[in-house]
Amino acid sequence: MTKKQDWEIERENQLKKKRELRKKGLQALTLEQIQAVHETYEALNSALLSIRDLNDIMLSDVKALDEACCNLHHEFNLRSDDD
Repeated sequence: MTKKQDWEIERENQLKKKRELRKKGLQALTLEQIQAVHETYEALNSALLSIRDLNDIMLSDVKALDEACCNLHHEFNLRSDDD
């Protein structure tokens, strides 16, 4: 096996740190927050697929995006004082 170069070692260390940070961050989320993020991802993915395939967006996708946005606002306290 060949010896790894410095840049390869540094990249592996950076990737390991990022994985650890993601794991720590995910553990800090509540179940409701994880569900809100997942539902948002699914809504965005579905809408983007519709736009790519149909060059249009369906009302069901708009509804899912709206609900996902509301869930994110609720779970992560993104509302301003005026809302």
